[in-house]
Amino acid sequence: MHATSYMLALASALFFISADPAVCAPGDVLWDNSYSSLPDADNDAANGMAVDRDGSVIVTGSASHKDGDFDVLTFKYGPDGALVWDRLAGETWRDIGRAVTVDPAGNVIVAGESNDPDNPSDNALSAYYTRYHVIRYSPLGEKVSEAYASGYRKDTRPSAVAVDDEGSVYVTGNAKNAADTYPCWYTVKFGTDGEVVYEKLECSGSDAGATGIGLERSGAVVVCGYYMDIAAGNYNVRVVKYPPDGKEAMLDATYNKLTDDEKAWAVAIDDKSDVVATGETSAQGGSTLTLKYTPKGDLLWAENRPWSSIKNRGSAVAVDEVGRVYVAGKTDKEDKDGGDFLLLIYDPEGQLLLDRTYPADADCDATGIVVCPDGSIVITGNLNTPDKPTVVRTVRIEGFRKREAPPSEAAPVESPAAPPAVPGPSLLDPTRRLLLRGRVRPGRFLHNSR
Repeated sequence: MHATSYMLALASALFFISADPAVCAPGDVLWDNSYSSLPDADNDAANGMAVDRDGSVIVTGSASHKDGDFDVLTFKYGPDGALVWDRLAGETWRDIGRAVTVDPAGNVIVAGESNDPDNPSDNALSAYYTRYHVIRYSPLGEKVSEAYASGYRKDTRPSAVAVDDEGSVYVTGNAKNAADTYPCWYTVKFGTDGEVVYEKLECSGSDAGATGIGLERSGAVVVCGYYMDIAAGNYNVRVVKYPPDGKEAMLDATYNKLTDDEKAWAVAIDDKSDVVATGETSAQGGSTLTLKYTPKGDLLWAENRPWSSIKNRGSAVAVDEVGRVYVAGKTDKEDKDGGDFLLLIYDPEGQLLLDRTYPADADCDATGIVVCPDGSIVITGNLNTPDKPTVVRTVRIEGFRKREAPPSEAAPVESPAAPPAVPGPSLLDPTRRLLLRGRVRPGRFLHNSR
């Protein structure tokens, strides 16, 4: 069967809708989708998600092939869960989307990594270092532009992306140090023309990772992550704020509880410029850790999920217009191997409003969360079924609609049992074809459904 028609059939078969949102309570499933790029690829993975002004959600990640190649996978769902478009972009044998955002014009910005064919790490093995690769798609999924950055010209791996009102793009992640012995924080600003405006490389002398990025209205850049404290022998959360010009840090805050390991995996900035980071702590066997800081770096609150005997962690965070905090992650299943999507919602003061898991018949790991303009919540991640290809799972969930009282007036939401799921172009010219390891691989338009 032709790839396009097959993908349409597969997407339709994996698409389910639930009850009318008007009768749903916060935490109820609105729709629950699974996505696969078969037969173009073997396994798919979601690494990030964004929402546009219309409430459509865009997911990026990777599609892997039997020969070991990876392509950047990006697809868009409409508010009703219908697939709008999907794209594979591959110009080397390792092309992976790590994060996505939407610019003021509605363009989709994907930050990922790709091999640098001009920077070999081992000529005998035809191995190459990776570099940051930024792809810009139009709202309709057309390829627009591309940009690259290479750090110390060792392996680089982006983790998060943000865009300002002018369309400049900010990417953070890791770049190996010049000796290629440990990762450093690596943050890059790209201008609207794709040129590098500034690069910031910060090496702590030990294992470290920059994992999240956000922008204040002032233009300041907030980056979160972790580093190994060699003297203490554990990991600490770190939050850094840079001025708009990327020069000396305006804020550098760390968090650690005694001898536990703490890592931040994502960050969000609310309308007051308060900073919210989520991740994990090794305390009590492993639990979700969420921190909130003032713009000056003072800790407002720190919350974890200590009441659970089941290991869990946060991997993505979002905030809404009234300051509620939404955390997505993973909690291990109580009765068998694998895990479920986890959703935690806090009010601005750190009071828990909702604690819910979303199980499936396989291991689920959430990697992205957004709050849509109508107040609904969307979580994306990976669905790993033994002996079957990995697919991307995306769930839209009822949230706090604008008609409801603000959190200061609303009673806390209980933590009910999880409801069952309800059935229900690279930047290259699209016509350009690239010879890769003896075969031709174009940037592929899998299909448009609208």
